[in-house]
Amino acid sequence: MNFGGLTGFMFVNLSVIVYYFFRKKEKKIIRYLLIPGLGFGICFYLFINLSPMTLKIGFLWLAIGFIYAFFTTKGFKKKPPTFSEL
Repeated sequence: MNFGGLTGFMFVNLSVIVYYFFRKKEKKIIRYLLIPGLGFGICFYLFINLSPMTLKIGFLWLAIGFIYAFFTTKGFKKKPPTFSEL
């Protein structure tokens, strides 16, 4: 749970930086660069300090999900199935 949660929060913070600061060219440095950057940094620090077993299982689970998505979308060429289609 820590692996997925921290990964999710890191990507949320990174998304805020990319979307607002770089794409929309917002000039609010504290709101759209520093605070999300600090959030990313804290989550990354916690992430790299997870136990080795947690990291191994997390990356293994991520790989399994990627392989599953690759095959169910025929190489990411079609939309993934919805829950009702499974």
